[in-house]
Amino acid sequence: MLKRYLKLLWANYRYSLSYLLEYRVDFFILMLRRVLNLAFLLFFLNIIFLQTSVLAGWGKYQVFMLFGSYLIVLNLIKAFVDEGLAEIPELIRTGKLDIFLTKPVNSRFFLSTRMFSFDHLFDVFFGMAVIIYSLKNLNFSPPFIQIIIFFLTIIFAALIFYFIYFFMITFAIWFVRLDNLRNLFSGIVGMSRVPPTLYKGAVGFFFNFIIPLSFVSIVPTQAILGLLSLKVVFLEIFVFLLFNFISARFWGFALRYYTSASS
Repeated sequence: MLKRYLKLLWANYRYSLSYLLEYRVDFFILMLRRVLNLAFLLFFLNIIFLQTSVLAGWGKYQVFMLFGSYLIVLNLIKAFVDEGLAEIPELIRTGKLDIFLTKPVNSRFFLSTRMFSFDHLFDVFFGMAVIIYSLKNLNFSPPFIQIIIFFLTIIFAALIFYFIYFFMITFAIWFVRLDNLRNLFSGIVGMSRVPPTLYKGAVGFFFNFIIPLSFVSIVPTQAILGLLSLKVVFLEIFVFLLFNFISARFWGFALRYYTSASS
């Protein structure tokens, strides 16, 4: 079974790469735009710290690390699953979802991983560069175990928000016109570019408990700085398992209401 899924992933990646190479000029223009966008975001953060030395209890380079973690998590999702998920409403609208439901693989996995966006890997490496730059300016060299925990928290955060994304896109079974959902999702995750503790009241409750933004930026940053408690690690694993269960169950429930092309 594992070999079948790995072969499927490899075939999808080869197709995505061949598609990308057909439009090389577009790819380089996209990369240039992405570099300028990331540079602007860093410039904006730097402007903030010209006015203050601390933001919600976080120093300049700590906030830079939050930003780097956010970039890594968001663009892992965009690289591995975003293109596939964004097409689900169109597949439902046209009835082509039948093709994916009848294959001898998990439909959630197949729909999510069938397209890979290589260009978003640049943002992942950029996020890593921001974190390394910040650690250097903090004169901090994390031990190997903290680096491992950092990457584990990044992976779990990406998976948690993938499950949230899939849960949101599942509503396309009932509300087919959800074409802008990927922008909404990116906007929600983008709230973690600054310390989520900035958000107060009902907004703070929503973005810290209902949608746990702290897993995107604060938890990985605390992990690499050696400030993360073991309880938070177990909490993240629990949330990962919970959101996986909810997403899978909700997808199975929604498919009962899917009207296929054959019917």
